[in-house]
Amino acid sequence: METRATAVPVTRARAEYVDRARGAAIALVLFSHAMHMLGGWAAPAPDGLWDALLVVVRAGTPTFLVIFGVAVELVHVRRWQAGEKVQVRRALLKRALQCYGGYALVALAGVLAGGLAWSDLLRRLTLRQAVPFGAILAFYAFACLACLVLIPLRNRIGPLGVLLVCLSWWPIAELIDSMIDRNSRFLSTVFGIGFGAGPSMFHGLALVAAGMVIGQVVSAKLRGEVPRRVVLEAGGLIVAALVAAVVLVAQRGVGETIAGWIDISVLRQTNHWGYFVLGFLAAMTVLGLCYVVVEKWGITRGRPPGPFGSSSLLAFAGGNAALVLLHPLLTTLDPVSAVIASVVFVVAVWAAITAGRTVRARRDRARAPDARRPADRSPAVP
Repeated sequence: METRATAVPVTRARAEYVDRARGAAIALVLFSHAMHMLGGWAAPAPDGLWDALLVVVRAGTPTFLVIFGVAVELVHVRRWQAGEKVQVRRALLKRALQCYGGYALVALAGVLAGGLAWSDLLRRLTLRQAVPFGAILAFYAFACLACLVLIPLRNRIGPLGVLLVCLSWWPIAELIDSMIDRNSRFLSTVFGIGFGAGPSMFHGLALVAAGMVIGQVVSAKLRGEVPRRVVLEAGGLIVAALVAAVVLVAQRGVGETIAGWIDISVLRQTNHWGYFVLGFLAAMTVLGLCYVVVEKWGITRGRPPGPFGSSSLLAFAGGNAALVLLHPLLTTLDPVSAVIASVVFVVAVWAAITAGRTVRARRDRARAPDARRPADRSPAVP
């Protein structure tokens, strides 16, 4: 049954708390990468300190994926339903190229810093070898291309139907994996076949689709009307995730579940369903906290989202490229110093991009002096 809407007006209102959640995800991931570079995670720390910190930090990656799905629903789906199909396709292709460009930038930074070999650059750019800190950018490029198919599909079967289609990849991947006796980085990265590069791109689309289900509610709220069906679908998804999390804990125990969430080789790199359940709930927690802060408490309402919220691609690609370039100059620090230095790095990335945007805005205003002149408010001559 087709669920396509007709002549949906495209509003330009932004959900500020979604931007804040995206910014929080970027900050968490950049902090984690900086800690890794500084040897912070490997340094001895008081019992439970790193575990407690990693429980929070690990929420960054799945939040990225879920917020991507929310943004697809808020921007591209609404424009598609308003008849701007060509513009949506162009925007997705452009974004895919930009994300892949960011991925290539991080890879090139690794080569220039001496951490990666020039001879391996092509293999890394074609996903046959890993690019440290570049996986999310490669996934974003893939997800943008995938949305060229997912958005028309969503318009016919709804976001919940798209989620079910994405979840169907799990048994397919298991079947193919049982038939192929090889471990390829490319197959692992893209399809989740083999071990070592989870979450794979195909498996990760489930979190994007889950974000689209949640994005329905956000989009409807911006329009001032939230259909009951939309609320039931989103609420049902959250309840299902909670039930699945309870099952996961019952199977593995609390301690082992937390350990599997912290150690990416246990759940994440094996594309275990538990990682996606916990990741979705973590993303909902981040989004929910941002909603309370912005919408309920009004603490940051009306303020610009900052570079992490509105220039996320530049912040993430530029921040990781800078971190990779600085790697030869970095030394292993004690736990406290590593945490402080990582926080300083995140703030420095934020400040650098903010400064760049300010300079660019001033330059643009200087090039268009007429735009600064007040409008002529004298009565019109009849």
